[in-house]
Amino acid sequence: MSANTYTFTCIGSDAAALARLLALLQVAMQAPDAALPEPLNRFFEYWDEPCVTSASLLGTTLRCTVDTSAHDLLEKPQILAWHASGAEYLRVHVFNSQVGESVTTYYHSGKRITAKAFPKPVLSEGERLYELVLEAKDGALAKEVKAGASSNATADGVPIMVLALRAGLVKSVRALHDAGVDWTACLPWAAEVADLIGACGGNQREAMLSGLLHAPGVDLPALSRLERVARSVSVHPKLLQWLLAQPGVDVNALLVDDHSGQETGSLLFHSVEFFQDRADVLKVLTACGARSVPPAQMSNVERLTCMCRGYRDAQTPAQLAASGVDLETPLWREYPALRMVMRNYMGALGDLRLAQDLLDAGAGVDYWKDPEAFQEEVVEPLLTVYWNEPSNASGKLVSRLDADACQIVIGTMRRVLERGVSAAMEVSLQVDDLETRHEGESPPSACYAGSLLGAVAGLLCVRGSILRPLCLPLVTLLLENGADPHGPCTRNIHLSDRRRIWGGGNWPELHNPWPEGASVLAYLQERQAKAPDPIDAAVIAAMHIWAATTEQGTSGTPALSGPNR
Repeated sequence: MSANTYTFTCIGSDAAALARLLALLQVAMQAPDAALPEPLNRFFEYWDEPCVTSASLLGTTLRCTVDTSAHDLLEKPQILAWHASGAEYLRVHVFNSQVGESVTTYYHSGKRITAKAFPKPVLSEGERLYELVLEAKDGALAKEVKAGASSNATADGVPIMVLALRAGLVKSVRALHDAGVDWTACLPWAAEVADLIGACGGNQREAMLSGLLHAPGVDLPALSRLERVARSVSVHPKLLQWLLAQPGVDVNALLVDDHSGQETGSLLFHSVEFFQDRADVLKVLTACGARSVPPAQMSNVERLTCMCRGYRDAQTPAQLAASGVDLETPLWREYPALRMVMRNYMGALGDLRLAQDLLDAGAGVDYWKDPEAFQEEVVEPLLTVYWNEPSNASGKLVSRLDADACQIVIGTMRRVLERGVSAAMEVSLQVDDLETRHEGESPPSACYAGSLLGAVAGLLCVRGSILRPLCLPLVTLLLENGADPHGPCTRNIHLSDRRRIWGGGNWPELHNPWPEGASVLAYLQERQAKAPDPIDAAVIAAMHIWAATTEQGTSGTPALSGPNR
């Protein structure tokens, strides 16, 4: 979406008026949907839903940034409103994202002036450096520090290091560290600083964290209990070992969320979330006698989230359900645990085992009776070839679909269908060849619309596909649950609303013609007549058994069997 981004720089001699403006702008930042108070409503009265994104006051210079629509222009009454509210001099910089151009204009007492006539702000060293932070001039700030500017300068009482970290100025953060910043001044913001060092510290992260922990006056027992500090330090085993050896630091103390003040569990309890159960970190914790201690009080959302993330000591779905936890509790927006697991599935079989446990414990599936949700949250996760599939020496994708993996995929689909989701559901998708995605501007694609049965047997799990081992057992499962092999399927058509799914393997089916409007059974029979294949023969036989049973009017579908099931 195109937009105008306005940056207003106001210089005035009435410090109280500028302070009042700053307070109003900060309120507007915190409540963007609220009605703008006077005089802000006059500043932006001609604009469509303006949004104040930043505001600062350095000495006698007020600066704020406002995002609004690309067609919103600055009118004369707006300029006069700024002047009437304390801005003797006004600089307006506007960037239009639609055309990628920017314009800067200058005003004094409502009249246009030249850039040279606009006074330079009178700033302290800290305010001058903070101005570079506000303008995101990372290189310029780093250059100033290297040239001798104080690494311990402050603006509005906040160290320039904290301000640079908040702005994500990587070069400046490193320059300030190299210049010997006084980490003691950063201790009031220790949790935030430790967290931000992880993003901006680069290969100096451990050294910066060490500087923070070694700062004179630091309270290590208290600091070690802050969740964001513990998280940042835990990925550095040597530093963690040193911290845990300090007097008063308890490896089993409950960590504290510095925002809410709530206790969130011990460091080992958070091992999956903080450091992904790294062996070198676990070795340090084990040597220090660490135990997984959960928080004394946990909401249902927290208990379900711990289960989804695979936390130590997390309860199983059956245990949670038995203790009265509603498995349909939304964890994000309207999505309960089962939907979250499937939406985030990226090939880890442990996630599918968890999905099966949730289904076995009674998690609902009514939302998957909607074709779009079923395709996005069941079909695509189960039948996509993932980016992290292993490759052999030639770079070709190697299937991880061993017998165990196939059983888990089929078992998950079986549970979903047994809970009442229709096997006759239609899908609309675009299949791209993952192995050849780098050849040319886009990978070879095949668009498909029709039954899920046709997508499985005629496209996703065809001969040569990495998913080939799933073909017969999945076809059999779909037939057992009412899928019709005679339903028409369409290939290589234009689909305005389709979902991408990745496939892989020696995959000629992407390019083979599909008879117009033919069923998957007709397609497979034609393909088999030209080039026989044993799995396709078994699939065709299973479909014929289904057809014969249906014609005889037999109630109930007999179990189908065949090789590879």
